[in-house]
Amino acid sequence: MYLYADDRVFAINVKKLFEYFMIVNSVCVIVGAVFKISLFSSYNPGNKFTDVELRFGYKGLLIGINEVTGVYFLGIAHFYREVLLYKRNGKIFVLLLIIVAAVLTGTKASVLAILLLTAYYFYKYFRKFFFLFFLPVLSVSIILLLTRYFYLITAFLSTVAQNDSIMFVITGGRSYRVALFFEYISNNWFLPSYILGQPQLYTETDMLDLYFFFGIGSILYLIIYAQLFFKFEKTNDRIPVFIMMLILASLSGHIIQSAVVPVFLILFLISSKDTYTSTPHVA
Repeated sequence: MYLYADDRVFAINVKKLFEYFMIVNSVCVIVGAVFKISLFSSYNPGNKFTDVELRFGYKGLLIGINEVTGVYFLGIAHFYREVLLYKRNGKIFVLLLIIVAAVLTGTKASVLAILLLTAYYFYKYFRKFFFLFFLPVLSVSIILLLTRYFYLITAFLSTVAQNDSIMFVITGGRSYRVALFFEYISNNWFLPSYILGQPQLYTETDMLDLYFFFGIGSILYLIIYAQLFFKFEKTNDRIPVFIMMLILASLSGHIIQSAVVPVFLILFLISSKDTYTSTPHVA
């Protein structure tokens, strides 16, 4: 209903709401990381005593860590759109703030989201800068990080070697669960199962979980989801952004299959409307 509201003042207020939340939450993430505030912690919000070494990460005001990647993907994409498409240069600082906060959430998918969005927008809007500066700086930074944190790289490679797959590390162990389920499917599924799915299976990777829950009906789910996205996001960046969202949904959960992220998706789509005097290029 809100998506169909044809009111410029409403769109402006929604955009402000979206941006204010991203700013406030990002400040909470950064403050939580600096001062180690357990309330904002992603993996130990109650500051519970445990013998297990907990992962680093802060989610701010968001209830759970699972939705962090989806929310910050949409937030970063929004501010890139504001800065580069609508020429709102005053929001560059906010964009940087949100990128820093996304890193501090501690989720690998959030870092991947930053890399995908930054590479795309720099390639599209700053083609020469992308090849002459962005790629070289990124390469040098990676080399310096590898040199400076060699012991971490060694631990990473050791983990990869022990689990026989780099995907195990990238997906936070989900690939191992997927492999187990595929073995289960090959031994226990018959034709009706391939059509209807099996909701009891849960890999925490959206694309597979949609199939397990809806069966071939997941195709209809994705079609409706895509139609909704493309109907209200009219900028030239809509297809790459949607594809990047699907990539993240293939590697992690709670991106396109979530009760929280759709709220921010609606804010993102309403905020895509041009509320300024300048008009963006549309396809």
